[in-house]
Amino acid sequence: MAPCSPWSPDLEVVAEVGRGDEVVAAAEQTHPDLALRWPTTAWSSANPL
Repeated sequence: MAPCSPWSPDLEVVAEVGRGDEVVAAAEQTHPDLALRWPTTAWSSANPL
């Protein structure tokens, strides 16, 4: 999501994590209004997000 922030100046990235199991701890520390999952692999019908 961070690379998209220039197109969305009203959004502020408050945390980034490397793995899904780190999301809850990061959210508890930063209290975001919104949490997004950015896909790390291309979408396909065999691999839906």
